[in-house]
Amino acid sequence: MKRKHGFTLIELLVVIAIIGLLLAILIPALSKAKSLVWEVFCKNNLKQYGVVGRMYLSENNDTFPNAWGSIYKSVEESGHPRACQWHDALRNPDRRADLAGKIYPYFGTWSRIHVCPTFERFAKSYGTEHSSQPSVCATIPMEPQFGYSMNAFLGGFEPSQSSDNHRLVVKVSDVRSPTTVFFFSEENCWYVFEHNQKVRYDAVFNDNALCGAPVHPNSANAWTYTIIPDPDVLRFLDCFASFHRTTLEKRNSGLANTIFLDGHVDFTSYKDTYKFTRPMKQQPKLR
Repeated sequence: MKRKHGFTLIELLVVIAIIGLLLAILIPALSKAKSLVWEVFCKNNLKQYGVVGRMYLSENNDTFPNAWGSIYKSVEESGHPRACQWHDALRNPDRRADLAGKIYPYFGTWSRIHVCPTFERFAKSYGTEHSSQPSVCATIPMEPQFGYSMNAFLGGFEPSQSSDNHRLVVKVSDVRSPTTVFFFSEENCWYVFEHNQKVRYDAVFNDNALCGAPVHPNSANAWTYTIIPDPDVLRFLDCFASFHRTTLEKRNSGLANTIFLDGHVDFTSYKDTYKFTRPMKQQPKLR
């Protein structure tokens, strides 16, 4: 009768080594595949934003809405300030219809398109850094509700600065180049410090208005600003995000998804924010 033999120690070690090698090869590949899926998902979100934006324009005389009231109404509330409304589930228009902006009803039941999974991942790690103002923000759970902002130069002043009836009003026909002016983009929810200075932002992601210039759009200087030769030291009020195609550890070296007025979606760098912001060469008249 033949005696049955089990695995020797050396054979077990060889098998374990092979499994470890396979995992070392497969895990990065699976991680990369997951990132690519998220990338497609997030680009598709903005494509839907473009569709919804065009629907709104076609029913509103091709006139852009006030950016601060486009998706969510940007209003202050005791205990729930607008600085943290992007992760405040109690301010979601699905719960609070009175906080729905002018474009929000056009989304219908597409609630999932408001948050990019990549943004949510970074927000869970760095979202608590998003504001140095209301301390109450730290007490509100980090549950991202939206992650996209509208080009503030397409229309509107902040509610605290003027009424909705006295604002910048831009029509589609006013736009100098729909292929190079952005409609919606992603923003970071953290300050970017370099050499002990906030070299990228004077403000961070808080509402649905992206002021992509060193000066607020209610100033004529914002429309004629000349970009200084070194874009690395240019400070914006708001600017494009930097969390795609990078890692959590290198969160400031990535790109943002951005949709332009002609409907195409592309990756953009924060350094090009102002380049893609102005819809015309000078400030339109207040109406």
